[in-house]
Amino acid sequence: MFDLRAILNNPHIYKLFQNLVSDKKHTAEYVSKYIRPKDDDYVLDVGCGPADILDFLPKVKYFGFDLCHRYIDDAKRKYGDRGTFFCEELTESSAPSGIEFDLVLANRVLHHLNDEEAIRLFKLAQNCLKSGGRLVTIDGCHLKGENFISKILSSWDRGKYIRDNDRYLNLAREVFKNIEHHIRGDLSNIPGNQIIICCTKD
Repeated sequence: MFDLRAILNNPHIYKLFQNLVSDKKHTAEYVSKYIRPKDDDYVLDVGCGPADILDFLPKVKYFGFDLCHRYIDDAKRKYGDRGTFFCEELTESSAPSGIEFDLVLANRVLHHLNDEEAIRLFKLAQNCLKSGGRLVTIDGCHLKGENFISKILSSWDRGKYIRDNDRYLNLAREVFKNIEHHIRGDLSNIPGNQIIICCTKD
């Protein structure tokens, strides 16, 4: 039986799928409009996958974490001179010590986490950020009146916790006070809405 979730563990198939879903134009807009990285920023990428976002970042000091060794091996082969990569879960003990990050990224991560795990990620991000630093997340989300096709496509996602926008924001508010969010239905080549959450550490 065809299992999209399983074959996406292959980094090459994952990249092909991501390029079909969200092309370079979409990613470039997401990075420039919402992440807004600068040269020499310290960037912590949680669930970095094969770290393809580095193609859209300036000369930053990049640290990527992912649990999939095939993704991390691929990232090291392609971007070994541009970042430091860890095949492990980001925790208080595994987070790079002595660094206050300008940016923490969690791209398409929250919908893989239950509420308790998501709140833990928000807390970890806050602890890793410098004052004025930002956590930026993007995930698929459900909206009222969502069409049938969008719901079906969401059901194919590997993440089990696609939420509506209020539920995502309520999780962020457990940790951060300064939060902005954006709902976009045009950052993908397939039908569906995505929520971008930007949390700034006071």
